[in-house]
Amino acid sequence: MYVELPGPVQKSKIEYFVIFRNSMGMINNRADTRLIGEMRLSGLPVGESCILVAFTKKDGVFYHSRSEFSVEKNKSVTTDFNQVSEEKLKEMFGENVRI
Repeated sequence: MYVELPGPVQKSKIEYFVIFRNSMGMINNRADTRLIGEMRLSGLPVGESCILVAFTKKDGVFYHSRSEFSVEKNKSVTTDFNQVSEEKLKEMFGENVRI
């Protein structure tokens, strides 16, 4: 699946979680979009209802996004990254934040 990234976070390192709502599972990974400016999610089960939680730091500014989607072939996920303080990220993720 292709993840649509808004301009401010293109070409950055993105830390993300995919939460599987039906099976209560989760994956955590990083995407380095600095060379190609895009992010892809692979190996997700078709038909699964998911939540994508992602964050990044670009030019000293932290960004966070949360998107709900269902896994479908040839479908893209729209993200809406918003600026967030470092303190808020730590409040949300604890010590799991490593940007």
